[in-house]
Amino acid sequence: MILHATFFLWQSPVRFLPAEPVLKISVIIPVINEASLIEQAIASSWASGVDQVIVVDGGSTDGTAERASQQECDW
Repeated sequence: MILHATFFLWQSPVRFLPAEPVLKISVIIPVINEASLIEQAIASSWASGVDQVIVVDGGSTDGTAERASQQECDW
């Protein structure tokens, strides 16, 4: 009887779990002339466990775009 109850408790939650996570989290980083901080901002975003990091550059002239494009993020 105890084995049957253990089997039921194990199998019941498995049937109701979704195949993929329902919630995805993206971080959007708007920047303009933040070359000194963009790498740290991207790394910090990934470290927080998000699914996607997006960088939006507003016309930087200090190399922000070049530094961001070397990082793992969507552009």
